[in-house]
Amino acid sequence: LGDVIAALESKASHVPFRNSKLTNLLKNSLGNDNKALMIVQVAPTDYNVQESVCSLLFASRVRKCELGKAKKREQTGELTRMRGQTQKLQDRTRILEDDIRSLREQVVSERKAKEEALKKLSKSEADAEKAINKATQKLQSDRRSDSDALKTKLRSSSHEIEALKHKLVERNDKYKAVQTRLESKLQDAELEIQNLKHKLKNATSASSSKISP
Repeated sequence: LGDVIAALESKASHVPFRNSKLTNLLKNSLGNDNKALMIVQVAPTDYNVQESVCSLLFASRVRKCELGKAKKREQTGELTRMRGQTQKLQDRTRILEDDIRSLREQVVSERKAKEEALKKLSKSEADAEKAINKATQKLQSDRRSDSDALKTKLRSSSHEIEALKHKLVERNDKYKAVQTRLESKLQDAELEIQNLKHKLKNATSASSSKISP
C-alpha cells in the first residue's frame, strides 16, 4: 500500500496495484474519478508511540496524494428505459399467466362435457341394445302373427344404433380436436412465459449492472 501511495503521490505512470491482494482490491477505489477516505488509528499509550508516529507519517503522505476530481455518474435515461422494459415484461407475464389459467379451466370444462356426452351415449346405446333384445324376444314369441312388423322394427333399431355409434365417433373426434388445440395453445403460452421470464431476468440483471457504480 505504501508503494501505491508513493506512486500516486509522485504521479508515476505506473502504479503497482498488483503487488498485493489489498492494493489490487483497492484499485477501483484509488483510481481516477473516485473519492477515497482513509482513517488512521493511533493509541495514547507509550509503548505504541513508534507505531503511532509511523501511522501519522503514512497518513501525512496519503493526504498529499491527489486522485483528481470525483465525477458523478448518471444513467437516468438508460435506467428509466430498462425499468420501463422490465415493467412491460412483468405486465405481459401476468397477462399470459391469466390466459394459461383460463385455458386450463376451459380444458377441464371440455373434458367434463366430453365425459358427460360419453355417459349419455353409452346409456343410449345400452337402452338401444335392451330394446333390440326385447324386440327379438317378442319377435320370437310372436313370429307367426306379426313377423314382418317386428322385422321392420328390428331393422329400424339397428339403424338407430348405427346412427348413435356414428354420432359417438364424431363427437369423440370433435372433442379430441378441441382438446389437442387447447393443449397446443397452453404449451405455446407456457413457452412464451418461460421466454418472458428469461428476458425479465436478463433485464433485471442489466438494470442492476447499470445501477451499480
